Order: sequence, then C-alpha cells, then structure tokens
Amino acid sequence: MVRALGIQPGDKLVMTVRDGSMTLIKRPDSWVDHYAGIAEGLYGQSKEEIDEYLRESRGDWEPVEQE
Repeated sequence: MVRALGIQPGDKLVMTVRDGSMTLIKRPDSWVDHYAGIAEGLYGQSKEEIDEYLRESRGDWEPVEQE
C-alpha cells in the first residue's frame, strides 16, 4: 500500500480517526492547494446564483450600531 500511494522515506503523513476508521494520507506540500476548490458549487453554480445566495443570506443580518 505504501508503494501504491507513492510514499517515500522521510515523507510526512497525516492520520485521522473517524467513527472507528483510520485514514492515512501523505501530507500535502501545501494545505492551501490541497483544500483549494473544496467548496466549489456550495453556494451556487453560476455568478448569479452565488450573488442571489449572498443577498438572501445577508438579508438576515442585523445592522451593527456604531458608537
């Protein structure tokens, strides 16, 4: 399995445990790059859908009073 994953001596690994299962992955060189795009489509598929989502969401906000 180590060879199949391309893990080499000196590589850093990340282990997570969830619901009794363990996951082991090679640590990414960049966590930013690793997670980039993870929420794609979460707020809409087009610019218009995303803008509409933001308008609706922000409509629930209450104004902050300035002192």
